[in-house]
Amino acid sequence: MSATAERGFPASRIAELEKKVADTARGRDEMISLANMWANVVGALRQVESGEVS
Repeated sequence: MSATAERGFPASRIAELEKKVADTARGRDEMISLANMWANVVGALRQVESGEVS
């Protein structure tokens, strides 16, 4: 972010952008986790339906 500061953006705006980036990354990680969870649920259901699991 030093390039942003060099362009004259105030420190408060830089901090706001850094927080937004961190929040976006956290949201992405949560969505990936949920997608993996549902993929596991679907896999388990398919195993039950095919009779692989008793």
